[in-house]
This record gives sequence, structure tokens and C-alpha cells, in this order.
Amino acid sequence: MKKAILGLIIMLMPFPDAPSAIAAGSASLKLSAASGNYRINDIIRIHVDCDPKGNLIDTLNTHLTFTPQTLSVAGIDKNPAFNFLTGDNNTDNENGIIRYGAGITGGTDKAVRFMTVNFKLKKEGEMKIILHSDSLILSEGRNLSDGKSS
Repeated sequence: MKKAILGLIIMLMPFPDAPSAIAAGSASLKLSAASGNYRINDIIRIHVDCDPKGNLIDTLNTHLTFTPQTLSVAGIDKNPAFNFLTGDNNTDNENGIIRYGAGITGGTDKAVRFMTVNFKLKKEGEMKIILHSDSLILSEGRNLSDGKSS
């Protein structure tokens, strides 16, 4: 098996419609992954974490895109604390799109891992994973997202 030394690009798209003055304590989403060298067919685990920054949050809705030429979703490990699904949850490996939303009964004000996406490396090339600005961090229907990674 040929060894692939690849760079992984993880991005949070800016929120163009966010207000210029963001209230202190606004919540944030973050993508993270272990750095390293990956081989074809390896699994790359990308974590989606939320920091409510002291706010009580009850629902997360995420929209991610990825480079489908080099990556495919092998599975998603969902945090069982988020015990009810919201929205139209789906994974589209052909077009490189993940939409996943879920709520947590009673909410939480602690930093929490929302999910881990397990990507399979299909071939050498650029890998890009983007968390989009229409991802939401909700508290009783109000979006608390600050549009920045923490």
C-alpha cells in the first residue's frame, strides 16, 4: 500500500450575516483532528465540539462539506446525550455534504463533543473539511453562534 503524506485543511466559514458586535459569551463550534500522516483507506476522525461559553444550549444543527474526491464518510459517532434528532439529517458522499442536528434534553452549559465524523481516505490529494455559517447553536430557538472557532 502506498503511503500518502497529506495535509488536512479544516475551516470554519465566516458568518457574513452576523452582527458586527457579538455579545460576550456567545457560543462557538470547532472542528479538530489529530495531525499525522495518513495512508489510503485510513480513517481520519474529525471532531465537532461546541463551547456554549456558559450559555444554556439545547440544540445543534451542523452543515459540513468535504472534498468527495479524496474523502468519504465511513460513519458518524453521535454523542448519545443529544437524544433527539432535528432537521433533515443526511450524508451525501457523492457531493461531499453532511447535515446533522440534534437536541439535548434539559440543555447544557458545558463544553461538549457533538459528534465525530469518521472519514475514509480514498486517494491522495487535497482534503478540505468546512463547517459552514448556517450551522446553528440554539437556546430555546435563539441562535447563540458567534461565527468563530474556539
